[in-house]
Amino acid sequence: MYVPNGGHKVTVIRGQTNKAVSTISVGRNADSVAVNPATNTIYVGNSGPGGVAADPETNIAYVADAPTDGSPSSVSVLGPCP
Repeated sequence: MYVPNGGHKVTVIRGQTNKAVSTISVGRNADSVAVNPATNTIYVGNSGPGGVAADPETNIAYVADAPTDGSPSSVSVLGPCP
């Protein structure tokens, strides 16, 4: 599970034990998380500028800002596009 902390971190919680196993530092004001199970990538919506993506399976770390208009407050992952 991934829990945005409303600050600049997302907590990773192992579902089998319900214990925090890691914290990912991300932009600022993290307030939503979406998971792409096909790529094992999480996307974090920040109510501050920009958005971020992190790969929990390889390095559990911030990857990059994704350019957005305004201040995204939620994110979602869509299936394949035709």
